[in-house]
Amino acid sequence: GGYEEARYWTRTGWAWRRTEKRDRPFWWDEQREQSNHPVVGVSWFEATAYCRWLTEKLRSGGYELRATGEDGSTEVWDFGSGRYEVRLPTEAEWEKAARGDDGRQWPWGDEFQPERCNSRESDLGGTTPVGIYPAGASPCGCLDMAGNVWEWTHTLFRNYPYRADDGREDPEAEGSRVLRGGSWIGNQWYTRCAFRYVTLPVLFDYVIGFRVVVVPVSPAF
Repeated sequence: GGYEEARYWTRTGWAWRRTEKRDRPFWWDEQREQSNHPVVGVSWFEATAYCRWLTEKLRSGGYELRATGEDGSTEVWDFGSGRYEVRLPTEAEWEKAARGDDGRQWPWGDEFQPERCNSRESDLGGTTPVGIYPAGASPCGCLDMAGNVWEWTHTLFRNYPYRADDGREDPEAEGSRVLRGGSWIGNQWYTRCAFRYVTLPVLFDYVIGFRVVVVPVSPAF
């Protein structure tokens, strides 16, 4: 039902939604048969609207998230407080989660190993269930950050150096958005942690999906 609620959409996204005239991801009936695969066929507008919908649901339900720090400490994040939200990761957040502090080429290290991800070298012909490549985990434990599907980020494409306050994180700004991670049809070059792919936010494809992050609400966004 979120496709019918303007409050979940950016201004441009809602205008696109009214033109596109659809109420679910593309190829949805086929995708429902593989519920443990990443959802594809979603534009940046749809991914952002989903995050806003999910934030609202978690807050209204009073859900809590237990976040474990690197030192093993546990912090409880209460969605009912309104201080936390779900959104797409920024490009910088995505890259830090993928490559850690040592600037590695792939989430697991500097040597490409096809058995650690779903890329063209795997020759599987489609998406794979989330999390079946534990050996491909990034330093912080994130899975599937190389291959499987391209992942939308929150970020508008701008040149480096990265600056969060230069407008690239404005969800209402128009322009192309950054995707990261590569996909099952791309080779090892595209699955590198540093590779940037850019396209318009209206694009949806069978190799494009997204992941979400849970973060404290930031005035910058």
